[in-house]
Order: sequence, then structure tokens, then C-alpha cells
Amino acid sequence: MDSNHITKVSVCIPTYEMKGKGVEYLNHSLQILSKQTFTDFEVVISDQSENDEIEELCKQWSSSLNIKHTYYREGARRSSSNINNAIKNANSDIIKILFQDDFLYDSQSLETELVHFLGNHNHWLITACCHTKDGVNLINPFYPKYNDEIHYGNNTVSSPSVLMMSKESFLEFDENLFWLMDVEYYKRMFDSWGLPSICNYTTVVNREHENQVSNIYVNDEVRRKELQYVTEKYSGQKSLDLPNVTLIAVTSVRVDEHVKALEYSAKDINFGAIKIVSDTPPWYLPEGIQHEYIDPMSNIDEWSHSIIYKLGNYIDTEYVMLIHDDGFIINPSSWKDEFLEYDYIGAPWPIPGDSFSYRDINGELIRVGNSVSLRSKKLVDLPVKLDLEWKPFHGYYNEDGFITVNYRHIYKEHGCKFADINIAKYFSHETPLPETQGITPFAFHGKNKYKLEDVVRKELVIAAYDKDLEWLQDVNPDVKKTVYRKGTAPINSSEILVEPNVGRCVHSFFNHIHSRYDSLADYTFFAQDYPFDHWGNLLEVLNGPVENCRNKASLAIGGYYGYHNNTLGTAWQLQPTAQFGQGGTLWCLSNGHPQDTNPDIDVDRYWEILFDEPKPNIYEFMPGGHFAITKQQIHTRPKEFYKKIVDLLEQEQIAPWLVERLECYIFNNKYKIKQIK
Repeated sequence: MDSNHITKVSVCIPTYEMKGKGVEYLNHSLQILSKQTFTDFEVVISDQSENDEIEELCKQWSSSLNIKHTYYREGARRSSSNINNAIKNANSDIIKILFQDDFLYDSQSLETELVHFLGNHNHWLITACCHTKDGVNLINPFYPKYNDEIHYGNNTVSSPSVLMMSKESFLEFDENLFWLMDVEYYKRMFDSWGLPSICNYTTVVNREHENQVSNIYVNDEVRRKELQYVTEKYSGQKSLDLPNVTLIAVTSVRVDEHVKALEYSAKDINFGAIKIVSDTPPWYLPEGIQHEYIDPMSNIDEWSHSIIYKLGNYIDTEYVMLIHDDGFIINPSSWKDEFLEYDYIGAPWPIPGDSFSYRDINGELIRVGNSVSLRSKKLVDLPVKLDLEWKPFHGYYNEDGFITVNYRHIYKEHGCKFADINIAKYFSHETPLPETQGITPFAFHGKNKYKLEDVVRKELVIAAYDKDLEWLQDVNPDVKKTVYRKGTAPINSSEILVEPNVGRCVHSFFNHIHSRYDSLADYTFFAQDYPFDHWGNLLEVLNGPVENCRNKASLAIGGYYGYHNNTLGTAWQLQPTAQFGQGGTLWCLSNGHPQDTNPDIDVDRYWEILFDEPKPNIYEFMPGGHFAITKQQIHTRPKEFYKKIVDLLEQEQIAPWLVERLECYIFNNKYKIKQIK
């Protein structure tokens, strides 16, 4: 191959003996590299082996791959220093990292990554991957995302093999680290260049094997030291102070997602105030964010009208930063104090293809607009002060066009100063433009750019009598806590006194479902006042990701998750379910046997009251009555259905036991009769 040719991409591979597997793994990877549809690349090998086997392998491939081998025996024997050396020896403008034991997914992988990297005009790209234990069978697909705690070991990106970056954006890996070398690197890339572009096509396969660095060199002591090192390294980071700016979101939709965008925007910035302005209160309001009321806005035109004529009512500072759930601050380090020299600054606009768009009253083409913007209080107050008419321009009521184009001359007559594209290109990006390439903006706007995870609304419902609930302090603050007291008076504002004392905890649970049917959380967790005898991992499920609901459940039926710890003796040991797929249950006959001997138990009778379907010959159920359930699963049955259950619980003393035996069927309207032998 022509070693003097300057290639488009350098595939950088750090190598060593890897307990005798190094040559085998590298050869496999080179085979796939030799079949790539994109061919303008070089392979740069940094070799820390004590023998020459990898060098000899590179020679064998030199006729079909542009491969460059260099020894790096003088450096520290660790992945971080070895990959740093490989990249330093790269000749291309674009760097693709590929660890020795990993390999590309297929012949189009390099082309796929390059198309996404170049198309997003970003400094770095992360891509989806999967895993293998034998180099043949692929398992565990993984889709990357960045998170703010990633440098502490919460790796949601995967190995460095999923990285592609421009060489000018390359930062050296921290050579003090083994275990956290990748995640700490992602943190520094984010701090320097902002969020990565994401390619959700699988392009890399991560090999899992016993000779991985994480298996050989990483132990509890290494983890402790590295975590302490990273914590100290980032503890001195300073926030940006903007006391004369209010950060605000105004909305009638996706209120909780707007709160999350406010929270994200403010994580490294001290604002004068942070406000969510909406017609409904958020599910959870973090400390430091204020909620203020505004009349409902049913469409974008009504929202624009509110921004023009009402925004000033909520601002007490000299400036306001307006954001959305799909447009917010992502790179505080890109702030420039000169932004405050203007009364309005938004994102650069493209040049239109017609003769009238983005043109002011004098025909001047305006290149800066957008609702995600920084505005002075003076500018915000002018429409009301001057009684500017609300009218469409070219058929549209866009509030940013109202300010920056249609009434621009009026604003300028009253001393308002607008930032031009040469300033705005550093402030925010909406559309990829030639003027914005290579620039990391302070903010962005656009549904296809960066997306925060949707907010999952959780509520914990406790049925209590008189027990102390001190353990609730261990529940995450974003989980709403509702306590129904059947004994003593309510202890705090989150508690509701239920009268009369009927139906045990089952009544509290179904009363909640019926009364809150139209305002349920996305996930509701139902538990007794001391649930841990039955549900020992409640806090892990409740405070963790929603995937824990299913993964930690004893039984999962659609969006219904039952929990039981098997702590009540052999009579309460769960058996594999015969009717509901995977998981475990107890079972009983219509008379409650073998679990209950109460002569009043007649499960068949309640089945006939509640259901039209043929009844099973045995009933499977979860003991203890602790469960989590999604709003969608509850809504598979109408509200009146749950009212019927509440009435039964209030009328018959035996009802709680019978309803509990039918719970799996109550929340499973797709149940098909299956007689069990």
C-alpha cells in the first residue's frame, strides 16, 4: 500500500500480547477492516508487546491494508498511554479508535460512522455496539448516551471503540487511570466540545473475555483510588455566574420535560432566577426552580402571543434566557460576556430560497432569530409599552419573527441592539450552516440534535395505620409520596386520612386508582407502611431506572409487576407461574385452599361479579399485595371497573382477601382461560 498517501481516517489500535490472544484478536479485526466499503483509511498500531508477533502480523497485512506499526515499549503499560501513542502517530484528520480485542460489526461500519460524523458537523461521535464472548455470536446490543455522572463510572457510552473524532479535537487519555480511563475521557470531551453526535446503527462489537484489563488489573482498591482521584480532579470546577439573567421556560405541554431542560441548563450556571411558567404545576419541582401560573396555551400561536405580551410579567432581572425541552444550554464553557451587549441574540438562520422570508421592512435579510434566545428586559417589555399590534406576517404569528423581522425597526428606534450572525454563531445552533461548522455553541434548538430522556413520573402509594414512616426519607425526591392513613391522623401534607377503616391496604390501593384514574403517575408503586418483609428491594426498584420494575419483579404481566421476597416460610414460597408467562406466584382454589381456610372465601363468586370470561380452575396470585403498575396497564380497564372493586371492599369484610387473589387478572384484561392440571 502507498504509505505516503494522506488518508481520510486513521484507525488507531493499541496492542499487546493479551495473554497469548493478542495476535488472534487483532488478526480477526484486520480481516474485517480489509473488507470495508470505505477504503481511504490507515491502520495505526501502537504495540507494547515484548515479542514481535504483532509486528509480523502487520507485515502480513501490509499488502492489503495501509498499516503502520510502531513499538511503544518505553511508555507505561496501560491502555491509556498506548492509545495516546497510536493517535499521536496518526496522519489523518479523523480518528477512529478500535481496541485490539474489539472489531467492526460489518463491512459498512467505517462508512456508516464517517457519514454520521461528517453529517453532524460535530467534534466527536459515539456509536451503537453489541457484544460477543466467542467472536461469532452477538449479544447485548447497546445504544449510547451521555450522562452527567459518567466520569464516576456510570458508563452509558461503552468502550472507546465506539469513538470517532477529529484529530484537532483529540484530548489525551489520562494515563493515571485504568478502570475510569474511558468514562473520565468522555467527561473531558463533553467539557471541551459539548455533547457527542450519536449513531444508533451498530458499528462495533465489544469482545468479553477473561483477559480484559478490567478483569486482570482492576480490583476494589483500584476502584477506590481511581474514584477518589476523579472526584478530586473535578471537585474544583467553577460555575458560571449570571445573576442578572432569569432562565425560563413557558409551556402548556411536556411541563416536566421543560423542568428537566431547566435543570440541565443550570447545572453549571448560577442564574438570578429559574422559572417554569405553565398552566399546570410540574410533577416534581427541583430545589431552586420556581413555578408560576399562566393561562393555558392550546397551540403555537397562543404560545407566541404569550411570549410577546406576557413574558415580562415573570422577569425581574435585566435579561432572560428562554429555553424549551428541545432547545436549551449544553455548553456553559462557550459563554461569552459580549452576549450581554445585545438586547436579542438567537441562532443563525439559513438564507431563504424566496425573496420575502427573513426580510425586514426595508428588505434587509435577517440572519439571526429563534425562540431559544437571550433577551433584555427592555426588549421584552416593549410590545406592551408601545401597544404593538398582534398580526400575522406572511400568514404566520411566530414570536421571533415578530421581534427580529417584522417590528425590528420599532425595537431599534427604541434603542434595542440585535446580535448579527458573527456573534450568534457562538450562542446557539438550530440548522447546520457553513458559518457554524466547527463551532461549539452555548445553546441549541432542534428536535433532532440533543435530547434529554423523557421524564418518568413515579408515585409511591403507602397504606398505613399508625407506623412511623421514617424510611420514606430514603426515597428519591422526584418520586411523589402519597400516604393513606387508616389509624392515626395524617402526619404531614402528603398523607390523606381515609374513613372508614375498611378493606385493609387493598382498599387504599384501589381507592387511589379510582380517584386518581385521570391523573395517575406513569408508574405507581403500592406498598404497606413497612413493606420490606415482602418487598426487600423496594428502594432499589423505586429509586432506580424503570427497567428495574420488570428486572426485579417476581412476576411481570405487561405493565403490572408483583413483588415478594419469600420471607414468610415455606407455605409462601413462589412457584413458577402456569398462566402468566415468566415469574412466580402462589395459587389457590376457589375456597382459598391450600393458602387459606376461612369458610367465607369464595373466589369464584368475585370472578363472576368482575369478569365475563370463563373462570380458571385455580387462581394464581402474589402474596402480600405489593406491586408496581404503569398508567397504561391500569387504563386497559375503564374507571367504572375499579369503582366496582372499591364498592366491594367497602361492603364486605372478606373482600380484601378475594380481591388480592384476583389481582393478576384484574390488571390483565388479555387473560385467556388456561385450565391447570
